[in-house]
Amino acid sequence: MDEVVFEPFPDSKLLGAVRAVCGIKDAAVIIHGKSCCHSDSLLFETLTGSQHDIRVFGSGIRTQDISVGGYRKLSLAIRSVYKEFKPKLIVVLVTSFTALMGDDVDGIIEDLKKEIPCKIISLFCPGFLGDSKDGYSEVLKILVDHMDKRETQDKSINILGFKRDDPHADSDLNELKRLLQNHNIKLNKVLIDILFSDLKDVTKAALNVVISEDGLECAKLLEERFDIPYTIVPYPYGFYNSIEFLDKITKFFRSKTDQDVLNAEKTYIKNSMQKI
Repeated sequence: MDEVVFEPFPDSKLLGAVRAVCGIKDAAVIIHGKSCCHSDSLLFETLTGSQHDIRVFGSGIRTQDISVGGYRKLSLAIRSVYKEFKPKLIVVLVTSFTALMGDDVDGIIEDLKKEIPCKIISLFCPGFLGDSKDGYSEVLKILVDHMDKRETQDKSINILGFKRDDPHADSDLNELKRLLQNHNIKLNKVLIDILFSDLKDVTKAALNVVISEDGLECAKLLEERFDIPYTIVPYPYGFYNSIEFLDKITKFFRSKTDQDVLNAEKTYIKNSMQKI
């Protein structure tokens, strides 16, 4: 029997940033780099989660452009993306190739501000500067700049570090909402599974719940700027991780996990497993 070869999970700052931006439902990402960076990221997003509106575009840079720069092509890409999709946010991700070219991406964005009536930001994502976690985390931290302090809602939480393109993201999120509702806890916002225009409401939460390392730096920044505490919990895969997830959240709100609810869950799971 031939040996089975497994492709390693792609790990780059660019991919992490793409995954984060794709969780903003009214945003578009432009990968300012060669076609390989664009096609790899687009393929990853297409083949993983259940998104129905993937907005990952490329600036069309080619090797011969190194002599003239990418001003014209990136400007054209930004104009075209806005004309066709009218996003509320455009994020330009600078790859290794265009970073070495020395394109003044922020200058290009500044020139287009009066023409393009949506928020445009850039992020430096060459492969030699970090991994997927760094890219995801940096996008979350940038989003904090677009939040304002709101009145806190009792027993409400945000979830930080969620991946919108995970294969079972929709089902996971529905289950998280159900578990929390059974304990009278409101899920305020999920970073990142949100509209750009709804970022202002993130600060209504009484607690930020970090379910992956990618969301930790954002949680620290939200605590520093808006005085929102955070707790780190395991991703609630399996019965015992789900209990720990709930225990840490209910403890913050000075309540206890409802044992009757847990017993009902256990019975439901046992019956389902017996059928299998």
